[in-house]
Amino acid sequence: MKPKLLLCDLDGTLAVKWEPELLGGRLAELKRLNVPVAIVTNQGGIHARYAWEKRGQMDRAEDYPTLSTITQRLTAVIRQLSLIQRAYVAFYVGHDDYPLPKEREDVVRTLATGALFHGSWAPEWRKPNPGMLLQACRDFGVLPADAIMVGDSEDDRNAAAALNVPFISVGEAA
Repeated sequence: MKPKLLLCDLDGTLAVKWEPELLGGRLAELKRLNVPVAIVTNQGGIHARYAWEKRGQMDRAEDYPTLSTITQRLTAVIRQLSLIQRAYVAFYVGHDDYPLPKEREDVVRTLATGALFHGSWAPEWRKPNPGMLLQACRDFGVLPADAIMVGDSEDDRNAAAALNVPFISVGEAA
């Protein structure tokens, strides 16, 4: 069965970790499938940066990305993979050592590519939790069983399993 939506992790699945450079064969494979694609990625570095800034440790904060650097990187990746229509980003770092900001509205904007960017501080969005994948399925009007998740980690696999989304390991997809 051909999926109605492809949910792809970013780092180690579509692109080199922390870089806009695509991993080999990804463009050809996405073109072959010819279905809508959404990126679903944990980018907890945004949360870590916020926490270090709040602690006044700017030298440590500078080691982590900003919202601007994340959106620039996603824009560069999407320019290479035009089938990507949306990018979902979990900002939460995944543990309570870093407090969440008091003001933590979701960030929704259109990237220069025309793709929609939706970032959230909600802990339930961070994989292995399925919140980000569920939001993508809702936005595309697709049942989770009609999507496929492609990833490279157990967190990716577990997020997919929580919604009964079929999962393909990047090793299997290559």
